[in-house]
Amino acid sequence: ISHPGVYFDPSHLDSNDQTNGFSLYVRERLTKAGVRFLTKEEWANTPGRPELSVRYSQRAESAGCIIPFSISLALSEETVLTRNPSIKITGRVWSGVVRENLANLNFTTMNALEKVVGSFAKDWISQNPR
Repeated sequence: ISHPGVYFDPSHLDSNDQTNGFSLYVRERLTKAGVRFLTKEEWANTPGRPELSVRYSQRAESAGCIIPFSISLALSEETVLTRNPSIKITGRVWSGVVRENLANLNFTTMNALEKVVGSFAKDWISQNPR
């Protein structure tokens, strides 16, 4: 059985100058990999309510140390506990993060996004053959 798809709310990404355009890339790349994007209504009616999230943490400095930026992507779904099926929890079923490569001055946030989305797409395809 293939995965029913994911809900993805890009509003936070699209409102940030550093990540503007990320959501379009995520949708295009993952659609090519066979990911179906659910509407909010479809998501609410899909078992597990699968949700895709992309987060950006900007570069910072603390006590002279550079904390590199990072891009993370996660797929979360509701699950039930075996010992008590009336209890539902939300857990990550896939997650990945790519941090800034401080040795490569040409490594951008888009490079990090491409890597983490590519990793997710590869895993998605391996588990959801067409």
